[in-house]
Amino acid sequence: MRVKEPAAAGTKPRAYAVRCRWLPWSPRAHRWAGQLLSASPGGDDLISAVIFAIVLVPLIVVLVYLIGELALLLLLVPLLALTRFVFRRPWAVCVSRRGRVLHEERCPTFSAARARRGDLAQAVGTGTWRELPRQH
Repeated sequence: MRVKEPAAAGTKPRAYAVRCRWLPWSPRAHRWAGQLLSASPGGDDLISAVIFAIVLVPLIVVLVYLIGELALLLLLVPLLALTRFVFRRPWAVCVSRRGRVLHEERCPTFSAARARRGDLAQAVGTGTWRELPRQH
């Protein structure tokens, strides 16, 4: 859930994301893929066509890689969730800003993680979340 921390005098409020993490690792953002996808030649001549062909091959490789990673995640998430429930693995509750995890806690059950997520979101909304004691 997205929550905004109250702004100090003369500053803008900061937005934070408070969430329960489903995967045992932190998924990474592929910023370089977006930059490669946006690179396209703008001319009509032969040189532009050659440049486009040179860019097209890595583009296809990147798309195959991203689609393969997405398919792998779609296969693994249900299995990982099932193993979390069966073997009672702890759930991670994270407070992040701009994709960077600032605070993380582990909760024994998913319902405890959702309750802690609500507590952390409320604390972020009031600006007191850094003062909260960790709960494990």
